[in-house]
Amino acid sequence: KERYIKLWEQIANEFKDYGQPLIFESFNEMLDKNSTWNSSTSEAHQTINKYNADFVATVRKTGGKNAYRNLILNTYAASATGSAITDFKLPDDTVEGHLMAEVHSYAPYRFAFETDSPQTTFDAACEAEVKGIIDGLNTNLVSKGIPVVLGEYGTDSQKRAESEAAKQAKCYVSNATKYNIPCFYWMALSDGEDRANLKWTKPKIKDAVLQAYESNKKE
Repeated sequence: KERYIKLWEQIANEFKDYGQPLIFESFNEMLDKNSTWNSSTSEAHQTINKYNADFVATVRKTGGKNAYRNLILNTYAASATGSAITDFKLPDDTVEGHLMAEVHSYAPYRFAFETDSPQTTFDAACEAEVKGIIDGLNTNLVSKGIPVVLGEYGTDSQKRAESEAAKQAKCYVSNATKYNIPCFYWMALSDGEDRANLKWTKPKIKDAVLQAYESNKKE
């Protein structure tokens, strides 16, 4: 805890005069001592809540533009499902409306990654699973006044047809934008390219994301 607070004191002081496009994120996919993914124990989830509270308090104390900067708080393991979501709580803050939750989601797992029985097509069952995850975020977070950002989603589409990966991307964005949840596609996972190379290497995925967003915006 002491090392974590000291770390954020230094980061926050370094950037406290930067403008509001800069957003701080508490941590990335923090796990318990057993490296348990998805959900852990209630104690582990409450520990995550405490780290998030330390993060917010530490950043705010540094003053400057950090006094009202937007801050992102990860759930346990950045999980988008289960008790990791239901146990998540926003900490107290000195300003109102400047905290949001972040989750990551690679669903369905057998579609997103290589397993002993991989799923190569994004079918109706896959769509239903993703929709259920997004609806759960709305039920447990968004509808309770907690803004959510989907900081990672996607698939290892180097081993999936790009047209199938595009269906997954469209499904995430179509459902998430209904609840004003912004989505960040994990491009390096899908194409393995150096991100210093500033170009879209998966145009079908890009088009699917934009079309889903534009379609929902019109609705």
